Amino acid sequence: MTTFEITVAVFSSVWQLVCSVLYVLFVVHLFVHEVRTAVRLKRKYVREFWSYVNMGIVACTLGIVMVCVWRYGESQRIGDVFRDTHGYAFVDVHMAVYVNDVYMYLVASCAFLGTLKLVRVCRFNRRILLFVDTVRRA
Repeated sequence: MTTFEITVAVFSSVWQLVCSVLYVLFVVHLFVHEVRTAVRLKRKYVREFWSYVNMGIVACTLGIVMVCVWRYGESQRIGDVFRDTHGYAFVDVHMAVYVNDVYMYLVASCAFLGTLKLVRVCRFNRRILLFVDTVRRA
């Protein structure tokens, strides 16, 4: 299977591929920045809440990439079984469902941490600050 065929099989559009590559590049930049900050701050780095959020985003993204590869392998396995038996054999999809659930949990965790980071970045905007204050009181 060529690289183009794998790319077409994993991503449904070129825009999705471009966004995924940009996101991974952003996370690599974030990881390098966090390592430099950890070296500079030493023990103070561990005491900051936002360092855990940033490293959580990096860890979730690394997990997402690994689970995407695992999910692609599972889909290939299921396709091979289906193709070899011409659709007449029982195809066990429990592992594929499990892999997809793990993927969704990682994406949800990354989205939650990204939302926390976005609220922190936008805290200087009055309207966002009003939203944050409302959530804090709720």
